[in-house]
Amino acid sequence: MDEAAIKALRLRLYRDFKFYAEKAPLKIKTKKGETSNLVLKPAQLRLVELIEKLLVERGRARVIILKARQQGMSTATGGYLYFKVSQNPAKKAVVVTHKAESTANLFDMTKRFHDGVDKFVKPSTKYASQRQLHFDKLDSGYAVATAGGEGIGRGDTYFYAHLSELAFWPVSSAEDNFNGLMQAVSPADGTVVVIESTANGVSNLFYREWQKAVAGESDFVPLFIPWHAEAEYREPCPSPLVHSPEEQDLIRLFGLDDEQLMFRRLKIAETDPDRFRQEYPSNPDEAFLTSGAPVFPPAHIEAQQRHTAPPTALYSVDSQGLHPNPRGTLAMWQEPRAGEQYFVSGDVASGSTAKGKDWSVSHVLNSDGQVVARYRAQVQPDVFAQHLEQIGLHYNEAQIIVENNNHGGTVLNELYKHLGYSNVFTETVIDKTTEEETVKLGFNTNKRTKPQLIDKLKKGLREGLLNIPDKTTLAELSTFVEKPDGGMAAEGKNHDDCVMSLALAYWIHERRWEPITNQEHWYVEGI
Repeated sequence: MDEAAIKALRLRLYRDFKFYAEKAPLKIKTKKGETSNLVLKPAQLRLVELIEKLLVERGRARVIILKARQQGMSTATGGYLYFKVSQNPAKKAVVVTHKAESTANLFDMTKRFHDGVDKFVKPSTKYASQRQLHFDKLDSGYAVATAGGEGIGRGDTYFYAHLSELAFWPVSSAEDNFNGLMQAVSPADGTVVVIESTANGVSNLFYREWQKAVAGESDFVPLFIPWHAEAEYREPCPSPLVHSPEEQDLIRLFGLDDEQLMFRRLKIAETDPDRFRQEYPSNPDEAFLTSGAPVFPPAHIEAQQRHTAPPTALYSVDSQGLHPNPRGTLAMWQEPRAGEQYFVSGDVASGSTAKGKDWSVSHVLNSDGQVVARYRAQVQPDVFAQHLEQIGLHYNEAQIIVENNNHGGTVLNELYKHLGYSNVFTETVIDKTTEEETVKLGFNTNKRTKPQLIDKLKKGLREGLLNIPDKTTLAELSTFVEKPDGGMAAEGKNHDDCVMSLALAYWIHERRWEPITNQEHWYVEGI
């Protein structure tokens, strides 16, 4: 091979990971225990192509993967990081897994990569321990760690990071370790961070980071890999299957064949349908099962998924009105229509912007039960009142219902008395002793009224009387659970502000009146 050909080959090995994996080669151990070259499967190619796309478009790649079991995402990520570190100077990679056994396995996989590559591309190694590889001439390295300890990544600077099975990191330290690692990743162009995990309910960091990515509230881009993307997930089918209604839906939605359905049947027989959905999901929503008893049946939440859509406009809100803003707090799906009646809610938070604190939320419903707008921000109660006034005015002087508990009193006082917004929901309270009637502003949520509020919302969802395009609201509905003491609230560190706001809006909602047309056959002549 002449010098030009060698140079071209070396350049392609440097640029083309798929070619590098097959020709360097990267050695892997198959499920059958055999050693072979890494030939990227379609799901693995999707990941690599997304990383390369983000590096071109954004200068850096941040990917969070929700996957089914054993789809090779860890292998593809580990191979890609070795490909980068072993060919570039002064670059460090870190891999963090949920338990020591997995840490050892991933490091063994990387050692297998390193031991198997041709000397043409193998970097000089100063030392290799059970936790690190150090390439002396490049001054690059590769290290592994197990989540659970304190201060992972602190004091180091990494160019590449692989965070494996984040949903299973110890809850007590997951957030601190994650934040420390993200701070340790270099701000320079070319950096890559990949989070990959199967689902593990909704009370963990992975679920929260996934939801943020889906909502566009983080740098991470979500990548979902359904179980049927894996070519090996099929079983021989001795005769054509008689399909159940659920299987007919899967065929219609995903084009599954009988061998894939047979795999599904056998896996369900080994465990149960819910466990299969969690470990082998067809869509992201069925992957996240709550550990508590969900208040809103998952089937009703799934039925709403067909309505989800990005907002048609985003606005910031102040005391003067609504202003177009791509990062605005008011998401709008439908502008107000002349003559339409609207209903606006206000679930009030303290206004604290500290991490994990609640949000002040408002929903706008039209008379058909369509959520036409949703506001969500961390603002002071009196400012929230100003924003509610402007939202109400924008939507044809809509009726506004505000929870009057705690900080809600401040909102109602500002909205009704200082701003003079008169179309505010009121309740008539009768004193049990004197039988005197008192009109009170707002809705009081307590042990008696909260179940009534939620029950009406459950009925509306069950009967299909609501149309919810907002993914944030649906995510909160899916993590709203019944607690062991009989109470209802968000599971874990999730929020339920959108749930209560929607319930308030639906409490005062009145459906559009539709005139009755007399039909002649309704009448019979008297005899």
